[in-house]
Amino acid sequence: MWIAMEETWLEEVRAELQKLSARGLSLLVRKGGQELFSSPKEGLKPLLAAIQALGEEMRGAWVIDKVVGGAAAKLLVYAGVGGVIAAVASRPAVETLRAACIPIEALDIVELIRGRSGGPCPFEVLAGEIEDPAVFFRELSRRLGNGGAPNGEDCKSRSGR
Repeated sequence: MWIAMEETWLEEVRAELQKLSARGLSLLVRKGGQELFSSPKEGLKPLLAAIQALGEEMRGAWVIDKVVGGAAAKLLVYAGVGGVIAAVASRPAVETLRAACIPIEALDIVELIRGRSGGPCPFEVLAGEIEDPAVFFRELSRRLGNGGAPNGEDCKSRSGR
């Protein structure tokens, strides 16, 4: 019985991610069966925009995203989402979300999210340095409002093992 439930849930996760891809989206926020926000853009900016636009409406919402790293996870904790579905998630993201009792389902788990240079994404590093999700949200908002990371890197779309 448990295996059948697990397989059914995995099929649902895959179906949600296929819908995301079919619509050309990278991010989708849903609550109570209603779509609250969507974006075709990759990186952290769309998630940050969703949190800024929706505010308290994010609480309890489900987020479907192509890639969730530690930086995105910290933003999702700040927003108080009800759950996350991702094609790819980093170990720090899974740990951050689980520590906050936010369920996450990911088809693939990687060690870290990489930047264009091949090293760790600077936002992932920043997320590891700032413990408080609210402080991280404010700092990331400030940095992305001023051009973002070095070389304009918004690296959530890249993953590495």
